[in-house]
Amino acid sequence: LETAITISRGPAEEMAERARALAGVAVLKLKVGGAGDLSADLDRIAAVRAAVGPAPRFIVDPNTAWSAQD
Repeated sequence: LETAITISRGPAEEMAERARALAGVAVLKLKVGGAGDLSADLDRIAAVRAAVGPAPRFIVDPNTAWSAQD
């Protein structure tokens, strides 16, 4: 059984730091959205990826903030 560990939405570097503390977790769920700024959300995702490397899979939860076009 596999589960995801959730990282709550916040500044990119804070999310990256939380992710670093979860080294070895196979799946991270990233909470994004809420501010209506897709660019900031993409920065958050990139910061977490840079912090943890290629290994963990991501589930990205934009809390309905993204449109189908996003």
